[in-house]
Amino acid sequence: MNKAIIKKKILVSETLLSIPIGETVEIARKDIKDRSVVYAATRLKKKGYLFKTSVAGRVDSISVTRLK
Repeated sequence: MNKAIIKKKILVSETLLSIPIGETVEIARKDIKDRSVVYAATRLKKKGYLFKTSVAGRVDSISVTRLK
């Protein structure tokens, strides 16, 4: 008998919205790809939210700051 692979779905937009305003968090690339974080931040900007994303100086994570 083979074991089923259980996948956990991560909602990137909800993850970003859960960050308190003014806080900075680091998200590991193994959890959420950095490209997905940037795309979600861009889509949320159209709805009035503002995030600052940065991969500068990081090898396996992305820094996200919620500004608004």
